[in-house]
Amino acid sequence: MHFVKLSNGKKPVKGEWQISDDPEVIATWTGNKGLLTGTVNGIVAVDYDGPEGLELARQEFRRELFRCLIRTPNGLHVYTRMPNFPVPNAVKVQGKPKDLRSDGGYVLAAGSKVRGKVYEYLKGYELRSVEDLPVFPEYWLPPKKEVHVQAIDDNDPFHRITRARAWLAQAEPAVMGQNGSKKFFFCCCRMFQMFELSMDQAYALIHEYNARCVPPFSVKELLHKVEDAAKAAKKGQ
Repeated sequence: MHFVKLSNGKKPVKGEWQISDDPEVIATWTGNKGLLTGTVNGIVAVDYDGPEGLELARQEFRRELFRCLIRTPNGLHVYTRMPNFPVPNAVKVQGKPKDLRSDGGYVLAAGSKVRGKVYEYLKGYELRSVEDLPVFPEYWLPPKKEVHVQAIDDNDPFHRITRARAWLAQAEPAVMGQNGSKKFFFCCCRMFQMFELSMDQAYALIHEYNARCVPPFSVKELLHKVEDAAKAAKKGQ
């Protein structure tokens, strides 16, 4: 499992993402640690927040879905397995006190402490393996925005941007230690090679994609990769 080193609160140490899946390295960390969510660990975490969130969890409780539970200082985390469809990070899903953590996110792992209160597994609901987790149900997704479809010329810049955004939405996030830099550059190149975007258009979309990466690239790194991708496209690489 991949974790990110945190301070004694909920933020990465000095704002930098130090990620590891090595138990010996993780054992040396002081402070808290965050369990990475999304594709990297195959987990989508559902966060029921506050008294209203706990009441909602009781209403939505299904033994087949609530197999891995962590009591938090203010509510409950439910771990589910990443499905074969995209799951966004979201807050107040369907207007309820329920948040989702997926690609590019993390939740405080069991054993972490915030203001003296411990994040801990409920007895009998510990995480044994990702394969044992229930698959995240599609009906828990945030509602889709209504889309009005109309015929658009394939050469229309707006249409190319829409197609490029849809392509990036299904692309796996770049993850440090898993050829993340190479995968990120590949996505940058596709913006020019497949969709013939301008620099500004490509940068805007890659910036959106970058939010799902683990950890996100800095603005300087992002701009550098987009510029290199544009140069590569001009050379026909």
